[in-house]
Amino acid sequence: MSYLIDTHILLWWLNGDVRLGRETVSIIKKSRVLVSTAAIWEILIKIKLGKLQLSGPIEDALQENPM
Repeated sequence: MSYLIDTHILLWWLNGDVRLGRETVSIIKKSRVLVSTAAIWEILIKIKLGKLQLSGPIEDALQENPM
């Protein structure tokens, strides 16, 4: 099964946020996860506005935290 995740879920996943919950983390790890370009666009806007900081490029964060 495939799941399309929104921006908040993507950010929580990348940051290891406990708000995801164990069951959700398990589902993400076992499933095909899709991320829309709109979610990436929203993250980039937040970074440019200074409302969000990542430890490095979003591409690196996604590679370091495979879904």
